[in-house]
Amino acid sequence: MQRLLLIIVVACGGGSSKPTAALGPPAQLVAPGVDANDVIVAHVNGRPVWGSCVAVQARRARVTAKQALEQCLEFELLAQTAEAKQLATDRDVIEATRTALVGRLVDQFEAKYPSVDSMAAQIDEVYRTQGAALSRPELRRSTHLLVMVEDPKSNTKASPATWDAARAFATQIHAQLEAQTGLFASHMKDAIKGLEAPPQTTLNVEDLSPNPREGRLVTEYLDALFAIPEVGRV
Repeated sequence: MQRLLLIIVVACGGGSSKPTAALGPPAQLVAPGVDANDVIVAHVNGRPVWGSCVAVQARRARVTAKQALEQCLEFELLAQTAEAKQLATDRDVIEATRTALVGRLVDQFEAKYPSVDSMAAQIDEVYRTQGAALSRPELRRSTHLLVMVEDPKSNTKASPATWDAARAFATQIHAQLEAQTGLFASHMKDAIKGLEAPPQTTLNVEDLSPNPREGRLVTEYLDALFAIPEVGRV
């Protein structure tokens, strides 16, 4: 059996996924300190109110430290009330808490690194110490469609006419897919439905695992694969 490569399609992982029933763990209602240097400035029913809360609230609301402390005390009272009403497992509360935590993280990051240049030293250090671990070759997942040229006589090669028919068939399918974008393996399988391969040939579609530029596949295939300009093209 001899093979004639027909079409290569770059494809990305796909498939539908069922929505999860829960958004995550219950909302965190006990406020943690920002870091080891954060100090407790008050307690509400035994729970801490942190200096970082006062500082952030004073800056955001443009109020005095005393007013900011009062607001942080109110926040803690609200959190304890929410816990008493079992709102920590409420879907909306979980989502709102997550959003607030993300916003807090972003604010802290932007305060520490106000520009790209302010991160240059840290980035350079990571690449200096972990450059090898960060180096990853480009991988491309592909689906190929083959016209299999079969010789009915085991000891002789397929005739030139058989090869010509196989190439013409390959060209026909390629022309059908060439201008399309966003292709997946399912689109290739749909494209060949109802097509009849020429005599002494068969048609086969196969999904391949991700491969680097210097992979285990034949050079001709890899050259064609990495020449494809974008995902979902042939």
